Amino acid sequence: MTFGPGGSDGRQRDRVEYVEFGSPRKHGRGWPTRFVLICLVIVAGVIVAGRSFQWHGTVAPAPQPAPLPPVGVVDVGHRLLGVTAGWELFGLDQSDVIAIQFARGRIVRTALPPPVGSGPVSFLAGPRATIIRPLDNAPGYLVPAGDQARPLTGTLAAGDLLLPGPTPSQEWVVGGSSSSLSLVTAAGHATSVHITLPASAWAVQSAMSDGRGGVLVSSISGAQYDAVPGSLRRVGAILAAVGPKRWLGISCRWTRCRNIVINPATGVRRVLPGPALKLLTWPWPYEAGAVAPNGSAAVVVVASSGDSVALDFINLTSGAVSRIPVPVNQNSSSETLVWSPDSQWLFALSADGKLLAVNARSHRVHSLGVSLPRFTQLAVGPAS
Repeated sequence: MTFGPGGSDGRQRDRVEYVEFGSPRKHGRGWPTRFVLICLVIVAGVIVAGRSFQWHGTVAPAPQPAPLPPVGVVDVGHRLLGVTAGWELFGLDQSDVIAIQFARGRIVRTALPPPVGSGPVSFLAGPRATIIRPLDNAPGYLVPAGDQARPLTGTLAAGDLLLPGPTPSQEWVVGGSSSSLSLVTAAGHATSVHITLPASAWAVQSAMSDGRGGVLVSSISGAQYDAVPGSLRRVGAILAAVGPKRWLGISCRWTRCRNIVINPATGVRRVLPGPALKLLTWPWPYEAGAVAPNGSAAVVVVASSGDSVALDFINLTSGAVSRIPVPVNQNSSSETLVWSPDSQWLFALSADGKLLAVNARSHRVHSLGVSLPRFTQLAVGPAS
């Protein structure tokens, strides 16, 4: 370290200090470069020290979702609608699955983790669990009987359409961009059963259940086909309602249309007397109504006066049509119209989501006499 000399007049001038590193040399433009190098060395040392420093503090854990409330059970104290069989009716709302156990007189509510999704939802009821699979890639859930909801796994975790399979514990997975229909178990395990459709000729997004474990698909020209493993058969009609033993369709020739009853197993058809139904949206795509499991009757949402819609009850033997006084909306279909397994009761959702029970013989609308939420979809399952 050196100090600059004083003035020639003997008075001490202000001293200027120079700090030099390395060998002495003439001062000039080199010192800014050295200063920059010094800073770089210091920064590098800080980085090295920082990497070698071990933090022994506590890292805040990621926030955990709120725990689900326990499964709620309400004991009504008596049978509902006088039902003695063990089947159950399931209703889906925005946040819960409600199981109605008629013979036991119980209402079981299971909460779903949010979000369930805001778009279409596949809602299937099996012998031991229900499946909720949103089609907008929101999380899907499996709801075991009497237990809390859990995330879907395996193939079921993808945001594809699910349709009922040949047995209550199997589902068809219908991919939005694939022409292959895969059969999986309720646990999401793939089976060796597939249905392959020519990708260039089929609109797979139009697929819907045929009511007996197969899949109804439409060609790009609008023709409907029934697809089951090893078979693809043209329906030859616009299906208005489907069920395990009978289909109700509309067959048109030139300008004349007739209601027909089709045996889905054999393809044999029979013309019903009376005028053809006035379906809301056809020829394609149309969400079919529901045929009773015993094949005796069908319920279909039809156009009414003005812009309103109505629910018609069609006797599949006589062709007689009865108007059911239920305020439904245009989106009503086999997802909001379901039959009891014994064909004694039709369950429907009103336009505002209220559950209504219609007696198949009297066509009278009954209330269950219990407090229920507003549903968006219905499903019937066997006893758990």
